[in-house]
Amino acid sequence: METLNEHEHSPVILLAAITSRKTDRIYPFEALIEPPEGGLSQRSNVLLIELRALDKKRVVGRLGSVSPPVMNRVDAALRIATGLVRI
Repeated sequence: METLNEHEHSPVILLAAITSRKTDRIYPFEALIEPPEGGLSQRSNVLLIELRALDKKRVVGRLGSVSPPVMNRVDAALRIATGLVRI
């Protein structure tokens, strides 16, 4: 998993929205995270079609992290969401 320092040449980082409301159906461009993974208290869904650029100066800390298997699911969903892989 990348850290903020690995993006030292860019003034922004990309963030994906996470919701606990839409977890009944997971699309290929989304990734499910089960608690307590990432410090979450509820079953949550990473919405990789809702990426946001955020200035690194606005990042004040880290709320949690996920295991490599979960990050692999997020990476796979991101590849689908960006069109790098077709399903």
